[in-house]
Amino acid sequence: MLEQPAIKALEVIANTLVGTGRYQTQTEAIRGIAIEQVNRKISLYESRVKRFEKKHRANFEIFGKRLRGRATIRQEDEWMEWEAALAMLAAWRNAKKAIEN
Repeated sequence: MLEQPAIKALEVIANTLVGTGRYQTQTEAIRGIAIEQVNRKISLYESRVKRFEKKHRANFEIFGKRLRGRATIRQEDEWMEWEAALAMLAAWRNAKKAIEN
């Protein structure tokens, strides 16, 4: 549950955006802000995943298969970063679905 200072901050931001005419209601403004932020995060993690795919000329599964039993520490670190990027991408995509429904 949100604490009062967070609620107050969202109200101030929403009222400001409603006042500019960009949104008609506080709810619409907060939802719009949330969707914009989620879209930014999705773009960020899509970019990270694409960078790994380009660098290794493979998707995550193929890269993992290549490393089995012979990965260096650096390669293992990259594998973990790639795995984390995929997990965050999935989480942000799920958040977007939840907001849009």
